[in-house]
Amino acid sequence: MEIWPGKGAITKFIQPIFAENFRAIEKDETFQEILEELIDPEHIIRSDVLLLEKETLPAIALDKTLLYGSLPYYITSPIISKFLLNPNFGIPVGIFIVQKEFAQKVATEAKKKSYLRWLLNYSHTVQYNKTISAKGFSPAPKVDSAIISIIKGASQNINYEHMLVVLDLISGFKRKTLGKIIKMLEDNKKISSWSKEANVDVNLKAIFPKRLEEISRDEMNILTQYIYSSILNSKISAWKK
Repeated sequence: MEIWPGKGAITKFIQPIFAENFRAIEKDETFQEILEELIDPEHIIRSDVLLLEKETLPAIALDKTLLYGSLPYYITSPIISKFLLNPNFGIPVGIFIVQKEFAQKVATEAKKKSYLRWLLNYSHTVQYNKTISAKGFSPAPKVDSAIISIIKGASQNINYEHMLVVLDLISGFKRKTLGKIIKMLEDNKKISSWSKEANVDVNLKAIFPKRLEEISRDEMNILTQYIYSSILNSKISAWKK
């Protein structure tokens, strides 16, 4: 399934491989006549990608679907989140052209890990495949692009729902160290004041000088368990009062 085939520059090479199993999502009627020369009109899904609902799709085995396309930077995250992370769609493989900076941030081996990188790498492997120079496009954009592949794998040992809660709570302070963020949350009564206690896990204390983008998967698991437990404890304390 291709997102925004446009004039079919890539479509004409890919569609013959999948034949009757190929679908394209394209809302812009400007390209309809061109696309209908390449694709069965019944296989063109005429919808806004971000508004598309699973229930409105034709009969497609989404768990066996490869999704690809060239994604504008400003909606790259929403599209990937919607089709690959949302279990309602649950597409297992995506291959995308994205802005190079974005690709560098979400790749599994990235040294600095963005919010979306944590979500993706919970259950996917993100591979940085190839850099595409801005000169390869017409008109040329101001920045280089990259091809990435996102492949679903086994979920990690982190509670995904708890991690989402924690990330929503702390991601807005990404320039601060985790120790400072935790102190702010404690002062604002968002979490219980446990960080000064002597029995705090030494592995947790080792994370305090780091920023969110610098911690490993195991450290994220430790941080998630600590903050989520602190949130619950804070709510229980408030309830008792």
